[in-house]
Amino acid sequence: MPLEIFALITPLGIALIVLIIRYSGLSKTARIKDRNNAIEIFHRDFAGENVSDTTIISVDQSVAFIEMEKSGQLGFVEAIQDRFITRLLGSKDIASFEQCEENSLSVTFHDFTHPKGRYEFYSSTELSRLVEQLTKLEKQQ
Repeated sequence: MPLEIFALITPLGIALIVLIIRYSGLSKTARIKDRNNAIEIFHRDFAGENVSDTTIISVDQSVAFIEMEKSGQLGFVEAIQDRFITRLLGSKDIASFEQCEENSLSVTFHDFTHPKGRYEFYSSTELSRLVEQLTKLEKQQ
């Protein structure tokens, strides 16, 4: 096969495969449905951890902060494409955080694989509760 034809067919083949995957439903974005779903996802990686009643989920349903019964820690679940990352955040895991807008929070982590995130919440009450938990973590350092 001449190189010119091969150079033309290869990108078209890759584009076709991407389109098939995209429109066949095989590339779904993960979402956190509710409190129970967030806890279930968290317990896949941290089965022995006891959670409290407070779980704060972002507006876009991509992030959940879970208050732990054990003081000094906070559960974290984030949807990344079709998967979830989970963390058990302690006092040394958060570099800084600040309220950006009315119900929005920016958090900088001490994790090079997930250095920073900006999260929007439904209400200022939820945001205040989360800021209170993050302040407790910060004071333990």
